[in-house]
Amino acid sequence: MRIFIAKGRPVDHPVIVHLANADQLSQWATDIPEITWSLAERFWPSPLARS
Repeated sequence: MRIFIAKGRPVDHPVIVHLANADQLSQWATDIPEITWSLAERFWPSPLARS
């Protein structure tokens, strides 16, 4: 919550996290779908965004 206050962002506005490689995904997220791993393996290090 403090990061939203520090940055002056609404709490429902996502915070972007930059990761060096797909191995770091599990350090920042839980319940990662298999399709996410497939996309990461194929396209990393390009940005992937959920639309």
